[in-house]
Amino acid sequence: MQLLTALILPPIIKRFGKWKVNVISLLGLFTTGLSLFAIGYSNPIVVCVFAVLFGLFSSAPQLMVPMFTADCVEYGAFKKGVRASGTAFATQTFAGKLGGAAAGGIVAYALAFAGYIPNVPQTGQVLTWIFALYAVVPGVGALITAGLFAWLYKIKEKDVEGWLASAKKNQQQADLTKQDVAGNTISVPSLKKPHNSHGI
Repeated sequence: MQLLTALILPPIIKRFGKWKVNVISLLGLFTTGLSLFAIGYSNPIVVCVFAVLFGLFSSAPQLMVPMFTADCVEYGAFKKGVRASGTAFATQTFAGKLGGAAAGGIVAYALAFAGYIPNVPQTGQVLTWIFALYAVVPGVGALITAGLFAWLYKIKEKDVEGWLASAKKNQQQADLTKQDVAGNTISVPSLKKPHNSHGI
C-alpha cells in the first residue's frame, strides 16, 4: 500500500495541499481502525478490504513527514537566515527510530499483560488484544496526532512558495552584484615620476 500511496499522493497533494491531506489521512486511519475492530476478524474478505484502506491512510502521513520537515527548513531559513537541513532531517530520523523503539517496547509489555505465550495457541483474550493493538491503538494515536497537527502546525503551501520566491530573488540579486564587481576594473595611476623639460 505504501508503494501505491507514493504513486497517487503527488496529484492529490497538488489538488488539496499537504495540510489537508495529512489531517484527512489521519482521521481516515482513526475511522478505519475503529470500524475494523468493531466488525471483527471473522470474515477474511472484509478484513482484507479494511486492511487495504488502513494501509493507504497510514502510508500517506508517513510519506509526508519529510515534506513537512523540508517546509520547516524553509521557515527557519526565512525567519533566521539559516538553512539547517542536516539538523532538521537528522532530528526527524532520530525521532522516528526513537518512536519505533518505544512502540515495540509498549507492544511487548501489552502482550505480556494480556497473557501472550509464544509458540502456543492463543486464548480469545490474547487474540482480542492483538487485534486491538493492530487496529485501535494506531487509530487513537492518529486521532491525537491529527488534533495536535491541526492545532500547532501553521505553515501553508502559499507561505513556503513565498519564502522560496523571496530566496530566489535574493540569490539573483547577489549573483548580479558579484557579476558587477567582477566586471568593473580599477585603473591604478602610474607611480613613475614624469620627466620635466630638463630631463630631470
